[in-house]
Amino acid sequence: MQQDTGVLYRYENGGLRPYGSHEVYKSWGTPPYSVVSAEAIDRCFSKGPPMDMRVTTTPPPVPTEAPTHPPFTDTSLYVLVHAGLYLKTGRLPVLSLNFGQLGTEEFMYKDLSQVWSIHANGYIRNVAGSGKYLAGTGDCLAPTTETLAVSAAKWTIRPTGSHQYAYSLRSSCGRGLAVSNGTSIRTAATLADGGDEWYLVPVGTTL
Repeated sequence: MQQDTGVLYRYENGGLRPYGSHEVYKSWGTPPYSVVSAEAIDRCFSKGPPMDMRVTTTPPPVPTEAPTHPPFTDTSLYVLVHAGLYLKTGRLPVLSLNFGQLGTEEFMYKDLSQVWSIHANGYIRNVAGSGKYLAGTGDCLAPTTETLAVSAAKWTIRPTGSHQYAYSLRSSCGRGLAVSNGTSIRTAATLADGGDEWYLVPVGTTL
């Protein structure tokens, strides 16, 4: 800064270039300065053209598709809580596989029939017994199970955005996992065009 005038300069390419205004100075990040006399400036430095307003542009965001599933790991274990029934009742209706039947039951601690592993490639596998895979039937009317990780057992799992654990689960045949009765804790699972919202809650890990 020139002491008698208050003019601010930028040292660049061996010379001093004045900032045309305080706004121009701020556009360059308000760099620190020293106060010197006019004689010192005239004696030591050549003068360059005034500084221009610094314009910074932010590149526009590149649109990306929402992930089809969160970064599940093959060692994590989950319970699948039906969001609608939970919000209506305050209880924990979770997806269960009992005696080959898929439906919701009230959560019971350490009941492996209610626990699932969710793989990053879209497979949802029950922990109990032989480890059946959740799948869709050929007519896409109801969920079923498969003994192997076949194409019918793949699911598209997307966050709904309403809660950190809230997801929609769409079968490979195109319909979403839902329940057939929206008022009872214990109800059969089905497939519906829109599907229902589910909370995928981590409850543990495999060894």
